[in-house]
Amino acid sequence: MYSTTNVNGGFLVEEVPFGHDYTLVPEKKDDLMNGISTIDLIRLSKHILGVQPFTSPYQWIAGDLDKSGTISTLDLIKLRKLILNKDTDLPNGNTSWRFIDAEYKFPESGNPLEAPFPEAKNFNNFRLKDVKANFIAVKVGDINGSAIANQLMSSETRTTGGDMVIRAKDQQFAAGETITVDFIPPIYTRSMDINLPSTLTNGYWS
Repeated sequence: MYSTTNVNGGFLVEEVPFGHDYTLVPEKKDDLMNGISTIDLIRLSKHILGVQPFTSPYQWIAGDLDKSGTISTLDLIKLRKLILNKDTDLPNGNTSWRFIDAEYKFPESGNPLEAPFPEAKNFNNFRLKDVKANFIAVKVGDINGSAIANQLMSSETRTTGGDMVIRAKDQQFAAGETITVDFIPPIYTRSMDINLPSTLTNGYWS
């Protein structure tokens, strides 16, 4: 049986026979680069160096690109290769999105990935008509939680091409002299209306 979520993340599985065992497994494997940028690379590096440790277990899951259960320089290298388009997939069976049972409580200290966490929900001897299951979606590689959760939410396309006009004050200097130029690049703003697909918890969609 399969069910596709709606724009709000809701889903419905109909005509499920009673008296059997079922396992509900959420899955989303596309759009690997959704939400991934150099900001995530910097944030992951700061965690590894101990400068700014992660504050959420979902950041650990997002940062564990090689699905090893730990955060290391291997994850940093993998993330860098993805950003540079040198890699196009994740190792060890990892997927672009991971889903954690919203009722699960991670350990309050240490590495939250040391113990297995539920990425599915079991219903044994199913006999209830109205059963609910909630999951928290984590975009792998997206440390700061900037991924767009569904296709109805649009984002601005960014490229590295084009020119930036920089204005600086006139200065006098000699040939070969090293100087420091203070400048402020032009700031572009735009507004947009966003309908959130569901509940945002610690920067991750549920």
